[in-house]
Amino acid sequence: MRIGPREIISVVLLTTIPLSAWWFVFRPNDERTDQMLQDTDAKRAKLNRLNEASRTIGDLKQEIALLGEAIDVLHSKLPNEREIDKVLEQIWELAKQNQLNPRSVETLNRDSDRAFTTSASTHAEQPVAIRVDGDFLGFYTFLQELERRARIMRIQKLTLRKSATGPEGSAEADFVMSIFFEKEAVNPT
Repeated sequence: MRIGPREIISVVLLTTIPLSAWWFVFRPNDERTDQMLQDTDAKRAKLNRLNEASRTIGDLKQEIALLGEAIDVLHSKLPNEREIDKVLEQIWELAKQNQLNPRSVETLNRDSDRAFTTSASTHAEQPVAIRVDGDFLGFYTFLQELERRARIMRIQKLTLRKSATGPEGSAEADFVMSIFFEKEAVNPT
């Protein structure tokens, strides 16, 4: 058997057809398939991140709602600026109910260095100097009832001494307490 040009061309054509098919059809198709698989993996990862973010958003919505309720509770404990005199009256009455003699109640200037609030905040504190005398147990009960009040108050300074003129068990107390309140909106007109 002799191999001539016709046989060589046939063998070359039979070899070239599968190689061409691989080069021009299958190889680009494999590249597209690999690219689509990478795109699918990237989209799946993005979808997982979005699902995680949506779960977090759901948790944040619930947390925001809880914080909103907490803010409402705190606002209910803050009197308006105009209601401070009512709070002082309640303190005065509370002292009398505990057999104490309120001697004086005096509002003090707000000291910005020692205050818990800033001038930019929507709430402020008003320091009040109070002087009472009476039975020590009455004073102790008075302090406990002040602590149970719904209003937000803090005692900054307390001086308690035995009464020089009263019977045994009587005391004199001077204290400075801050009453926190909600500032009134400033009207620009």
